[in-house]
Amino acid sequence: MKDFTIGIDVDGVLRDNLQIMVDLYNENFKKNKEVSDIKDFRTEITFPDIEPVTGKTASEWFFQDHSKEIFLNAKPFYNAVEDIKKLRELANVVIITYQKSLVNRMHTLCWLEINGIEYDGLIFMKDKTKFICDYLIDDNDWNFLGSNAKHGILIDAPYNEGKSVDDICNSSNCESIVRYKNLHEFTEDFCCLYSLCH
Repeated sequence: MKDFTIGIDVDGVLRDNLQIMVDLYNENFKKNKEVSDIKDFRTEITFPDIEPVTGKTASEWFFQDHSKEIFLNAKPFYNAVEDIKKLRELANVVIITYQKSLVNRMHTLCWLEINGIEYDGLIFMKDKTKFICDYLIDDNDWNFLGSNAKHGILIDAPYNEGKSVDDICNSSNCESIVRYKNLHEFTEDFCCLYSLCH
């Protein structure tokens, strides 16, 4: 019996889809945007010139027209596969992700399989506050608002740079929220702490 349940987001934590989005945008609209420029993850705000040119919202253009590139072809972040394996030795790992369409859900399932990412459960859920776990690992700070996870792990991203973990924690039901550079850093700390306590 494992002691903990860890909920892990996919995009921005396991899968680097933002780099693909920026590359697609630069290639199709002759821009020079960098991932570090993405200060708001709402695509209509960050990529406002897509709709005037294409007649489609940025969300439609990315997540419908280019869903295969974004969700199936994106690379895993550094050491993600190995980190999940380590975490699964100590905890139940549940993938918890929101995908807007059935196609994107299928791409996500295929992506997890192709990249050898194993898990104990998978939930497609927009409102992550309904998921009760010991740790919730996510890159979007709003997923912690009202969260019922015991502990929140906020993964660094350019769109959460200025966010205070204390403020986020005060708006959640979490005992604590800690910021990490990436999943690998959290995994190293978690495994070290677990070995000290057992």
